[in-house]
Amino acid sequence: MATNRILVRSLLAAICLVNWQTPSVIAQSGGDSQTAEGARVRQKACDAGDAEACYYLGAQYEFGRGVPKDSARAEKLYQKALMMDRVACDSGKAGGCSGMGLLYENGSGVPRDSDRAVALFQKACDGRFAEGCHNLGLMYEFGTGVPTDAARAREAFDKACALGAPPEWGLGCLAAGEKEQARAKDPTEDLMTMSPEQIEKGIEKQHPAAYYILAEKLLASGQKDEAVFWFYAGQLRFRFHIAANPNLTPSGDPALLASFNEVLGVPINQYAYGNLKALHATIDRVLAWDKDTPNGFTSKEKNAPAWNATREGLVKLRDHNDQNADTIRRQREANGLPNHK
Repeated sequence: MATNRILVRSLLAAICLVNWQTPSVIAQSGGDSQTAEGARVRQKACDAGDAEACYYLGAQYEFGRGVPKDSARAEKLYQKALMMDRVACDSGKAGGCSGMGLLYENGSGVPRDSDRAVALFQKACDGRFAEGCHNLGLMYEFGTGVPTDAARAREAFDKACALGAPPEWGLGCLAAGEKEQARAKDPTEDLMTMSPEQIEKGIEKQHPAAYYILAEKLLASGQKDEAVFWFYAGQLRFRFHIAANPNLTPSGDPALLASFNEVLGVPINQYAYGNLKALHATIDRVLAWDKDTPNGFTSKEKNAPAWNATREGLVKLRDHNDQNADTIRRQREANGLPNHK
């Protein structure tokens, strides 16, 4: 199948933006890919030995997209993809190593293991596989499984670009002049050197990336509950910003949001989803804060339909969590994650 398995992809961001999914690469992007017909095509390819098709079909069943939600079937499909990727990787095929890395990073069919994912992405990148280099760059960019290292992230992105990765994968694949221009406008660069207190002061006037950087710093310092709050406040305002500005360049803010949600969202939600009652209360707190706090970056008044729709999406996610609490707890147990009573 002509698709790619990467941690972040600007086209995939459209799915995440509309549906408020918890972080996980949920499916191949594309208009018809989330339908019953898409599932039939993937099933045929999976039966023929296509690990990528098995992976994306598993994601369809995990999230109930175009097919009835079936966690057990999703698990079997992820396991099948893992088996095929392992054989490919062991035989020297770099794409198999990258596919395995994605499964371990997302915890799809296996317990999540970021350290192993990094090693597999590195192996894929060393094997000159563009997706592996791209994924490796994201791990270094956000300090997942490795210490944050901007230089190594850029090196990996540049290698992905040199190996033929398309521009929509983000900054690493822009032409040299465009790349420097984009970096000059990077909304996260100054924030990385600031303390949480400095970021929080006047945050309502900042680019929505500020909320994610604040959440990342709070998480690193052990302030997990506050990290969850600012992560969801950041999602709400970033999604609103993009909904209010539909003509943004896909490799810009939409890709940045998807990147934050994929890499930072995993550790945040591994903690947050362990206590669904507390998460419900946090989401209510986020909604109240957003309503009462001015938005100095994207006007709520001038973009009321987008603002209301984005808030409604977060309400639906909260209610979905409540309605599927038992299933969420079982999935966490299967992945070795704790649940709080």
